[in-house]
Order: sequence, then structure tokens, then C-alpha cells
Amino acid sequence: ALGQEHPNYAATLHNMALVHKRQGRYNKAMELYQTALAIKGEALGQEHPDYATTLKNMAMVHKALDQWELALPLFQQARSIFATAFHDEHPGVVDAQQGIESCQEALRQQPQLGEEEDNRNPA
Repeated sequence: ALGQEHPNYAATLHNMALVHKRQGRYNKAMELYQTALAIKGEALGQEHPDYATTLKNMAMVHKALDQWELALPLFQQARSIFATAFHDEHPGVVDAQQGIESCQEALRQQPQLGEEEDNRNPA
């Protein structure tokens, strides 16, 4: 038996989270991703590409929920890890960069706090 601290256990949790995400069960997916991330962080280190993959997938859950401000730092951290481990054209780097750009674009399009209210009640 490998035990619950083993990277293979984390990979299984990660794969289960993918299924839950695809089924729209975002809370369960995030719970599994967080557990997998903790195990990978301990077993592999926080600079390992597998750790970055889980960060990126957690960001994708936040993105699916329009939680851009939560997704952005996860995409940024994942991109940094991927860029250190691989070349700039690696799919992990490219995917994380696209996630960063989509979050930044969505955040730019959100009205500033109070701006929407000001537009409804012109002085």
C-alpha cells in the first residue's frame, strides 16, 4: 500500500477532481484539488510541474465560476513553475498564460465598485 501521502494517491484525487469539474460539481472538485495540491506540495515540492498542473486546474474551476480574482494568482503561479521547468512554448506555459490573459481581460471588463451604481443614478 502506498498510503495517502504518496504522489500516486494525489494523482488519483486530481483525476477524480477533473471528473467532478466536468460534471459541474465545482465545490467537490475544488476540495479534491486542494487535497491533491497539499500532498503534491509535500511529496514533490511546490516547484514541481505536477503541483503546477493542479494549481492550473484549480484556477480553471474559479474561472468556470467567474471568480477571476481567485483564478488569476493560481494561473500566475502555475505559469511561473511551468516556465522554470520547461520552455516558453510548452503546453503548460501556454495554457497558464492564456488563463492569465483571459482573467486579466475579464477583470478589465468588470465595472469598478460603485461605477455601476453611479451610471444608474446620474446626478
